[in-house]
Amino acid sequence: MPGQASPHVLSSIPLAPDPAHRLGIGRSAEVFADAPGRVLKLFVEGSDPEAIAAEFRAARLAHGQGLPAPRAHAVVAHGARTGILFDRVEGRSLLRHCGMRPDRVMLGFRSLALLQRRIHARSGAGLPDQRAVLREGIVRARISEGARTAALARLERLPGGEALCHGDLHPENVLVTPGGWRVVDWQKAVAGHPAADAARTAMLIRFGRVVDGPRAAATAAPLRALVAFWYTLCYRRGPGPRVGLADIRAWTLPVAAARLAGRIAENEDALRAEVERLAAEAA
Repeated sequence: MPGQASPHVLSSIPLAPDPAHRLGIGRSAEVFADAPGRVLKLFVEGSDPEAIAAEFRAARLAHGQGLPAPRAHAVVAHGARTGILFDRVEGRSLLRHCGMRPDRVMLGFRSLALLQRRIHARSGAGLPDQRAVLREGIVRARISEGARTAALARLERLPGGEALCHGDLHPENVLVTPGGWRVVDWQKAVAGHPAADAARTAMLIRFGRVVDGPRAAATAAPLRALVAFWYTLCYRRGPGPRVGLADIRAWTLPVAAARLAGRIAENEDALRAEVERLAAEAA
């Protein structure tokens, strides 16, 4: 970006993204095919430059420590928009890979838990502090003042850490490719405690989409709860330092509360009700 001296940052590129080359679009960015083997993740105008830089740093940190993250090459500017050049990854999301097949759900989420254990075995040194990020989110969360007070009080009693935490690991941020799994969207990565990151993934599974298709609506809530339980069990039994169920549960209130500071596509009311319930239990 302008004014930065990093050799991986370009001030501008002669690029005019062709809509015909667009591979995907989300709330915060579009993804375009770029040079052979690369893609450009072009963020919407007005995106926070520091958030983009944070994703670049985190993706490079993960890739540099041998994790299955696409290599980030450079931060680039195109007019009023900023983007990141990544290696291209061909695949479909874990969400779509699992679909409504119970066998794929069981195996897929077990593998997701083991992959998260691999991530947590790496260092997050240099990334934002997890507890500070959660504290800021809780302060801005759309919850009652009583729940806010309870979440902040709980957070202050929990330990910090230096483990690499993805911060947003869920089935749509994992791509299943012929060469193995790839983890994308490292924008929320932090240095912190593994149990907090596991709690966030369990919360995202429980209050987000796990299955897709017309049959999903009637069974979505109980299925999400079941899959979140299975994922948590697999994570606890995975290799690495012991993380108990009590450790993960202790982080659920502050993690879920902080989630309500951001944009939520669905299930916000259900998540808020869970936060209020947990806060009442903590009182």
